[in-house]
Amino acid sequence: MDLNVLAFLVPAGIIACFSPLSDASSFVILYLVMSVYFSGVMVRLMLVLAPAACIMSGIALSEAFDVFTRSIKFYITNLSESLQIDVST
Repeated sequence: MDLNVLAFLVPAGIIACFSPLSDASSFVILYLVMSVYFSGVMVRLMLVLAPAACIMSGIALSEAFDVFTRSIKFYITNLSESLQIDVST
């Protein structure tokens, strides 16, 4: 109940971190695992889990927006090329 939508976005962020595994992404994964453990041990340590969940959700949303904007850029490029062909004929 405390994390709301972040609870659904955290697994997507974990998957996004594993695709280009680097030192930074492994640190974020380790930070999330440790914060989940400590928030499970003591309920008051939910304050430790919230920043880690926000980071993972931000990574997931960033990857999703990257995919969506890539498809929009591809569509706009094709549209502008077709308009240039129509204007030249």
